[in-house]
Amino acid sequence: MLTDADKILRDIEAIRARNPVVLSITNYVVTNTTANALLAIGASPIMSHAVEEMAELVAISGALVVNLGTVAPEYLAAMDPAWAAADEAGVPVVLDPVGAGASLLRTVTPLALLAKHKAPPGPTTRRARRAPWPPAWTARWWSAARRTSSARAWRARGYWAAAPSCRASRAWAARPRPCAGPLRR
Repeated sequence: MLTDADKILRDIEAIRARNPVVLSITNYVVTNTTANALLAIGASPIMSHAVEEMAELVAISGALVVNLGTVAPEYLAAMDPAWAAADEAGVPVVLDPVGAGASLLRTVTPLALLAKHKAPPGPTTRRARRAPWPPAWTARWWSAARRTSSARAWRARGYWAAAPSCRASRAWAARPRPCAGPLRR
């Protein structure tokens, strides 16, 4: 029986053997990090949000990543045609609903994308939760969005900011307590 670590290693070896092109419509804050992570596991990243080239890029891609971290109009305009092209080509889509529940736009946009582009269940389709998301899920995201890792938010709560490497961690931001034991004022 394979352990989780064995499954992950097997998947990474399969990715390295295929060397797929991964089209990412991602926010400008994590573009470099996303590209480097994809390169590290053996994929070939393409970062774009130009509507004019979405159909061509999806046609040569092995996956599409849609990250809602930047909700600028040019990013949002590229998401729908890219996902439609991915549906036609049978390309798997990864949706990262950054900040869902923090604002109406960040909540409605992923719900609209999921409602419009439902892929049939299959070996490449994995859903962590069914859409539309239950209110408890949205409430948890809203709570996590309110517990930001910025120094200003921690100071507002009476904490000193932790080390920058801790603040950058998304997992740390969702924790109910600060890492590295910041001091109270």
